[in-house]
Order: sequence, then structure tokens, then C-alpha cells
Amino acid sequence: MLFVGIHLFMFLYGLSVFLETPEAQRRGRKRYIATSLAITVLSALTASLDVANYFQVIFKMASIDQWAELLYASFSEWKFWTSAAAVGFVSFIGEMLLVYRCYIICVDYMWVALLPLSTSVSALVLFYMSIYIPASDITSRYATAATLLTVLTNVIVTTLISLHLLRARRTLISLMPGTSKSGGVSHTGIIAILVESAAPLTVFGVIRI
Repeated sequence: MLFVGIHLFMFLYGLSVFLETPEAQRRGRKRYIATSLAITVLSALTASLDVANYFQVIFKMASIDQWAELLYASFSEWKFWTSAAAVGFVSFIGEMLLVYRCYIICVDYMWVALLPLSTSVSALVLFYMSIYIPASDITSRYATAATLLTVLTNVIVTTLISLHLLRARRTLISLMPGTSKSGGVSHTGIIAILVESAAPLTVFGVIRI
């Protein structure tokens, strides 16, 4: 529920900033508000279903020894399937935002977005396969592969954008030598932000693998 609260705060804050923005500057931003709302709703749905599922397991328990058995049995109920579907879709939305960012920044080379697009779609497919196929050794491999592809998507997008910004920095310096200091600092700062934002997901993804 903590994550739902974070999502809700981010959505409400983004919405308040959007409403305070002049009408002429709102163009193109409605899609981001709608995406944030979708992520918030899906996250709340997932948390609600998980809490309801755990409550039913606890309610049915006659002793603590039945916890694992009842919890495993709940994995075949609709609440678990719906929650898993929502989790996968939220992750996919986040990855598509990364791919869209790569597509916008690398607009001169739009084909480079095909690689992170393919890894994100593959990650979604493998995630659902790990959830909906009966448990076995192969399903654990699907889950590991899905996590690896999610991390790989993040690394690829960050690398492509950083390389594009470094190339733009060199071009700016070669055309306007007098702006080398200010241009270098601004581009370097943006690249640092991108790397720092990608680092947590990469580190925790590698730990999970």
C-alpha cells in the first residue's frame, strides 16, 4: 500500500502542475497525465487484490501450518491472475515510456528504438509465461529471463540516449567553441541524471537474477 500512496502522490502532484500550466503549454502533456492515472489505478488494483487474497488465506487458516498450503492454493484463483496481469502491464507501461523517450530523443535514428522495444515486449511475454504456465523449473527460467530483459531494456535506453547526448555535445562544441563549458556542463548533468535514474533498477534487477 506504500507504493500505492507514492503513485497517488505523484499523480496528484503531476495533475496539479498540469492544471496550473497555461493552456498553450499543455499541448502534448495530457498523454502523460493519462498514463500516470493508468499506472496509479492498476497499482491500486494490484494492492487491493493482494490484500484481499492474503486476508482470505488468513481467514481460512485453522493453524499456522496451513499457511503455505492455502497460499499456494490461492494462486489458482482469479484474484491472483488479475493481480499478476496488472503487475505485468504496469511494468510494460513503464518500459514503453522509456522506449518512447528513446524514440523522441533519437528521432534522427528512429530505428534504434526497435531493440529496446523488442526486449520490453519479450520481457512481458516471458513474465506472463512464468505466471500462467504451471510451476516447474522452466517457469523459473522464464521469470529470470523476464527480469533480465527488463534490466537490459533500461540499460539499452540509457546507453542510447547518453551516446546521443554526448554526440550532440561534441557537435555543439565543434560548431560553437565558446560554449564548450556551458554546453558540456548541461549535457553532462543530463547524462548523470539518466545514469542515476537507471542505476537502482539495474542493481536490484541483477540482485534478483
